[in-house]
Amino acid sequence: MTDENALRTLADKMAITEVIYTYGDCVDRRDFEGVIGCFHPDGLYQYLADGTPMPVRAFFESQADAGSGMIETMHHTSNILIRTDGDRARAQCYLLAHHLMSEDCPPFPPLFPHTGRPYGVLIGARYHDRFERRDGEWKIFQRTLHFEWDAQIQTPSVSGPLANTKGVVPGIF
Repeated sequence: MTDENALRTLADKMAITEVIYTYGDCVDRRDFEGVIGCFHPDGLYQYLADGTPMPVRAFFESQADAGSGMIETMHHTSNILIRTDGDRARAQCYLLAHHLMSEDCPPFPPLFPHTGRPYGVLIGARYHDRFERRDGEWKIFQRTLHFEWDAQIQTPSVSGPLANTKGVVPGIF
């Protein structure tokens, strides 16, 4: 591999990694237009390996009730692996998601049942992504979510301000 090819590959992987991190940041800030902006207009979201891929906007509209009972949420992505092939790439990353649910959250089983009291949910999962570079920009063409495990915490205790920052924190970017 030439130095020029190696630099192109590194630049592509950094651009793809930025999309992966932007997605999680937008989900946590409940910026769903930002989430959808991580996908190509014809992008697909497949909820579970045996699920049916759906247009990304339709998928997130179908999931709106699940988020309505969340007090706070944080998605951490790690162990990012990317394989590029020209203007296409495949990526896998781990997901650790933390959700604090309100006592009046609507039922969205199995992960978010209505319990009548606040609780927490931890989720371990993986995203499997197909990326495409179009007009020089990398975006997700298809994302598949694979759950590995989840745990419900019956007595969540939270200290400090619950900010759920909308938009970028001033002074950071």
